Amino acid sequence: MRKEIVYDDDVVVEIGNNMIDMQIGDSSKDGQEESSQKDDHQEMEEQGPRVDQESSKEQQEKRDQTSTNDGYQDLPRDWRYARNHPKDLIIDSPSQALLSFQSGIGFDPTNSVLGGNWTEATSFCNWVGVSCSRNKQRVTSLNLSYTGLQGTISPLIGNLSFLVSLDLRNNSFYGNLPNEISRLHRLKELLLQFNQLEGNIPPTIHHCRELQLLSLEANRLSGGIPDELGILPSLRELNLRMNNLNGAIPSSLGNISAIQILNLRETGLTGSLPSSLLNLSSVIGIDLVKNNISGTLPMDICNYWPNIHSLNLSFNKFSGQLPSEIHRCKGLVALFLGYNMFDGGMPTDIGSLHKLQLLDLGGNNLIGTIPSTVGNLSRLRKFYIEDNYIQGNIPTDIGLLSNLNELNMELNNLTAENKNATHTKTLGTLGYIAPEYGSEGKVSTRGDVYSYGIMLLEIFTAKKPTDEMFSKEMSLRKWVAESFPEKTIHIIDDALLDPEEGDDLKATHTILLSIIELGLECTKELPVERIDMKDVVVKLNKIKLAFLPNRNF
Repeated sequence: MRKEIVYDDDVVVEIGNNMIDMQIGDSSKDGQEESSQKDDHQEMEEQGPRVDQESSKEQQEKRDQTSTNDGYQDLPRDWRYARNHPKDLIIDSPSQALLSFQSGIGFDPTNSVLGGNWTEATSFCNWVGVSCSRNKQRVTSLNLSYTGLQGTISPLIGNLSFLVSLDLRNNSFYGNLPNEISRLHRLKELLLQFNQLEGNIPPTIHHCRELQLLSLEANRLSGGIPDELGILPSLRELNLRMNNLNGAIPSSLGNISAIQILNLRETGLTGSLPSSLLNLSSVIGIDLVKNNISGTLPMDICNYWPNIHSLNLSFNKFSGQLPSEIHRCKGLVALFLGYNMFDGGMPTDIGSLHKLQLLDLGGNNLIGTIPSTVGNLSRLRKFYIEDNYIQGNIPTDIGLLSNLNELNMELNNLTAENKNATHTKTLGTLGYIAPEYGSEGKVSTRGDVYSYGIMLLEIFTAKKPTDEMFSKEMSLRKWVAESFPEKTIHIIDDALLDPEEGDDLKATHTILLSIIELGLECTKELPVERIDMKDVVVKLNKIKLAFLPNRNF
């Protein structure tokens, strides 16, 4: 039977059909070790082969006779050592490594492993969660994610030397992460998030040189981030979010040139942001939220991170001015810098970030005014600048941002007492934002009701609140209100009035009137006069019940 033999120094020699496939984790050794190695080989040659010699014909016959379902054959008699002597532990086949993994599981609510086909009576390539290579029965993937398993991860997992992907996420594995995982030199994906793993992150994991995705999110890991992670040349995503780590971000992480996602949110990290991270020119997402990281951001940050899509540094201790050239990060979709100690003004050219959807600058020490260019952020959905020292007027064009659904400007020095006061007060009525947002910069659930009402009116009239026909004198709501109820039928979208065979036209008109009336109740000028969202749901259900019997299915 073919065997896998694990040697010291992370050398794995897999022998079969007179072929040796050697993977060496670290080929560099000093002269003394090389000398020792030569002595070992010389000693072997003097002693001769360890197994009685057989003719090549006899060897072939024996291999043919002992071929089993797992595809492994007896070791050739002329096998040779790697650099060191083998350990005592020899695993006969991947099935034994998998059965050892099975023995570490104490609870299996879906019976996928303990009560399924994980038995020697079935080929291990057919076991639940196990995938093998096409031509040879070598385990390349173990995926038991979302199965509710509880137990420990067996160290013998390290003997599945052809493993490319290990996915055990969203289970209840506890205990330490085995150092033996570092023997998986072909491993590209290690997904262990949302478990209960404890202890340190094994520094030896850097021996997994092919690793591209490492996710240990939401465990109970402690200690620091190993410096050795910085020598994983192929790593594209590192996710250590929500663990109990400590210490600073290792500067060595700046050496991972391939990394695209760096997520260290809520990990208890301290210290300053290493300047070496500016070397990560391929990065598209950085999340350091809720740590105690300090430092400043370079004004020309986009020169270093030209492909950044999401930068999330909220709830830290960053200081200094906001990057004045942030507008050069053309692909930026989310910018979260809230609740730090940034000062100075908002970047004047921030409106050039045409892909920006989420902008949070709240809870800092910002001064100055809101740049008028903010009105150019047509895709903006959430805008927070609360709890700063921003003053002056709110740009009227913010009310024209049709995708904006969350706005918080409270606890600033914003006013509407100037020649443009009328425009400022009509800010909300020009778009989806409630009027009180424009005049007071406050957010409330009543404002959400207003936005929902505007959406209803838009759907059933096929008119956007930002259409050219609307202005400060005539809003979508005012236009609808002036037609209600006698002339409502003339402003309803024609497509909704096209009857289907068997429809009751009178009943359909009644239903449409009910929806328009609900939209008007949601969009009243004063927040206290608006209907509560719970009552909105009740009325919608009633309209739905009235609508269904009228349909001819």
